Amino acid sequence: MGRDKGSMVLNDEPLICTVLKNLENHVDEVFLVLRDQNQVNNYKKLLNYYLSDDYSDFRLAFNFNLKFLIDEIMGQGPLAGIMIGLSVIRGEYALVLPCDSPYVSSKFIDNMFNEMEAFSECDALIPQWENGDLEPLHSIYHINSRNIINQMFLTKKRDVKSLINKINSRFIKVSKLDSSLKSYKNINCPDDLLE
Repeated sequence: MGRDKGSMVLNDEPLICTVLKNLENHVDEVFLVLRDQNQVNNYKKLLNYYLSDDYSDFRLAFNFNLKFLIDEIMGQGPLAGIMIGLSVIRGEYALVLPCDSPYVSSKFIDNMFNEMEAFSECDALIPQWENGDLEPLHSIYHINSRNIINQMFLTKKRDVKSLINKINSRFIKVSKLDSSLKSYKNINCPDDLLE
């Protein structure tokens, strides 16, 4: 799109604020993986600006611990971000969401966690469409996946779908997680902000 999607404004707030608010009361820690320190600084300013009316520090706006991480392997896409997130989480599993999906519902998040508990022996829970397409950035990954990702970077395989094929992944119908399917809608172009 040529610009930072997370900072794009929808319904009077940046997409990143909406995504973070959607996580409220569902998680105890959130890691935003960003490309560099400049982007971290921009996001901190953005969050303070949009949340400063009621809070002196944007971190007080959420009941989870919010931390910023910088991609260790720059320019390598979402897989590198997943790897760094998995290397710092306290739990065994991480819910991965993109910053350009502002419609992720509480029901979707609850359903993801409930399904993961029911099938805790798997390394990933991946929503799948009827035609077989996957939603690898609306998924849950086990921390053990980071070792596989490390190996993948050594062999120059850097896409999330390759990771899914290498680990014990469980696939679940997108409609079972969100019958409206709205949680999967992301912002791909400025016109999407008008819908």
